[in-house]
Amino acid sequence: PATLGCELEDVTFPKPNFVVFAANCPRSRKRFELKLELFGDVQLEGSTWSMQSVGRASLTIKKAAAGVWPRLLQGKAKPGNLHVWWTMKDRHDKENSNFS
Repeated sequence: PATLGCELEDVTFPKPNFVVFAANCPRSRKRFELKLELFGDVQLEGSTWSMQSVGRASLTIKKAAAGVWPRLLQGKAKPGNLHVWWTMKDRHDKENSNFS
């Protein structure tokens, strides 16, 4: 279930391919931290993040170099709530084929 009233605490990039996203939810006295080791390096400039409705977080991360990654994360394991946005993937497949 969603946790309401969350506030963005911090987003850091301790390494070029690593992001840490932290949110604090005072009403429920919960704190969430998401640590992702990405497949490739990212560029801080041009990356954005925000809290959305019903406790959902949104991260848009800009790659340091143009290209298609075979997957988002360095390792093959992924969090259970991390999914491919198939509509967007299909929409950009043709455009991205130039970078394969």
